[in-house]
Amino acid sequence: MIVFAAIFLILQVGLDLAQGVPLSPGVFLSRLITTVIATGLYGALTLWLKKRRQRKD
Repeated sequence: MIVFAAIFLILQVGLDLAQGVPLSPGVFLSRLITTVIATGLYGALTLWLKKRRQRKD
């Protein structure tokens, strides 16, 4: 989960820098919040799929 969050944050910041967006604290905080939300959704989906597979067995 931490690896997913780290890669997601690095990609978001990298894309911002590639587009010429200055990396201010506000931009970084926005990307950090988006990363937390995406990681939560990824974790919830992973947990749901894991439980669904266990019920099929």
